[in-house]
Amino acid sequence: MPIVVTLLIAAVPGAAFADKRLEEALIPYFDRNRDGLDAKERQEMMEEIKTLQSRSVQTVEFERQELPKTNDQWRSGLLLRDAYATGVFLDSNEEVSDAGATFSYTNSFKTGVNTLSATGAVMFGTVDELNRNYNGDAEALRATRLGFLGGLEFDTKWTNGEKSGSLAARFGAELETEQGGIFPYQYWKLNGVYTTDFDGIANVFGVESKWMPISDTLPIGKTWSLDGGESAWLYFRPTLNVDYAHVDDNGTFTALVPGRDYLWVGIKADLTLFFSSSLLKPFSLNAKYIYMYDVLGSGNDSIDFVQIAAKYALNESRTTFVQARYTYGNTPRTLTVKNEAFVGLTVLFGDLVESN
Repeated sequence: MPIVVTLLIAAVPGAAFADKRLEEALIPYFDRNRDGLDAKERQEMMEEIKTLQSRSVQTVEFERQELPKTNDQWRSGLLLRDAYATGVFLDSNEEVSDAGATFSYTNSFKTGVNTLSATGAVMFGTVDELNRNYNGDAEALRATRLGFLGGLEFDTKWTNGEKSGSLAARFGAELETEQGGIFPYQYWKLNGVYTTDFDGIANVFGVESKWMPISDTLPIGKTWSLDGGESAWLYFRPTLNVDYAHVDDNGTFTALVPGRDYLWVGIKADLTLFFSSSLLKPFSLNAKYIYMYDVLGSGNDSIDFVQIAAKYALNESRTTFVQARYTYGNTPRTLTVKNEAFVGLTVLFGDLVESN
């Protein structure tokens, strides 16, 4: 619901602003390519106006004109993204993750072993805006966006035709909340997950939850410049997580114990370095770290997983990359131990588009 605030100078009807300072102070609030002001901007605008009023001899009256309401639009789409995501489907820029699925093929002429690997997730997501025209207290906690995400996550390997790895079906919801304070944006996620192996024998049922904050004053959740906004940028996104799993049958996941319950509590974090200068723009560096302690066990079944990658974009739309990646540790949900390096393609497609 776009809102226009019209200033009427009582002494000179229809004329320009009588106080030049008032006009200059209001420019930032009207020069926006968006539908309306958020609550914090409204509050700042009114405080600025009151200050200028007290210094001016003119009397300024305010009239708020409301334009016709427009219905909220859901945005949805089919997505190909990375597996073992540390962050959330939503973020403060109203976009979805740009970490793609990875594919690699290796052939050893010495041993005759052919290996094809694929790690990623095929998902369908949908997002709706909430409280787009909130006029209340800017410091009050309120829900601003709601998203639903379902799909299939795969971490697979074919070695001379023999398949191994995991498949996980998941469905969940994410909520974005906004308020004042040190974390103006917060994200809350809840997933139901079913994991099996390629033989279809393993049955692992679970629930995963996540909290991710974004700060305007701390280097948490947001992107910040390393050189004054010239060329190098970094973002760090830590999350707090509580994941539960029940193993009905462990199948080929030998690190899991049949009939056991697992409750992992800990952090998942993502650190990315990227560049805006023309020469380095195709390059990016990323580190992913997961540590989840098993509070129902002795600690030997905790998750300790690290992944370091360097990518080079092959196209301007940044949907296809060449990636060199090293992975070490035991993977979430299956505790499968990895110690591997590869060079392959990273591919992502799909985005959220407005429904008609």
